[in-house]
Amino acid sequence: QEVPLLQFASIAKDRKTAIENARTYMSDTFAVYKNWGLQEAATVRIHRTFEEELDRMLIGSPEDCAEKLQKYVDAFGVNHIVIGRITRPDAKLEEVLDTVRLVGERLIPLVKGKG
Repeated sequence: QEVPLLQFASIAKDRKTAIENARTYMSDTFAVYKNWGLQEAATVRIHRTFEEELDRMLIGSPEDCAEKLQKYVDAFGVNHIVIGRITRPDAKLEEVLDTVRLVGERLIPLVKGKG
């Protein structure tokens, strides 16, 4: 059975940098959702702050992210992971490439090694 997981992520060499990279982008995204009026009376509150959402996103070093992903594998049997938006839209090319390298060289081997 296929069990996919889609996670928006900010992956950097350390958790502090990943949080800094994600903060502005995600805060702006939450503001857009609020302006679009996406909140309905019968739904879960979506107008949360960045800090409130931090535990729900994949943010941190490759090691931090591997640990979090492993929790989904263990709890739900996730066997396909899709990482969305691994960098900010305004990121410089070198930052994007650094993030892709971190995912490929450090995160994927950690997750595969545990699965």
